[in-house]
Amino acid sequence: MDDLIFSPHLLVGMADHQIPAEAVYHVVAGADEKVVQPNGRTRYTGTWESRVIVVVVEGDERAVVTEWERTRESRRNRRRRR
Repeated sequence: MDDLIFSPHLLVGMADHQIPAEAVYHVVAGADEKVVQPNGRTRYTGTWESRVIVVVVEGDERAVVTEWERTRESRRNRRRRR
């Protein structure tokens, strides 16, 4: 999938969360869970480099609305706590 749209604001958030565009594409293309929300957005959840990443995409436009890491489930953060 190469037609996702990233706003400048989203790119700043991705940098802050240390989530590269490659991770967003990976999660959307091969999501472990895909949920179509009542507001027309689609929420994708998947694993990238032992991190559980959530990506929300706006309808047919393929505009990425937000992304974040689900830290409770990411192996990366489990290792940090040890």
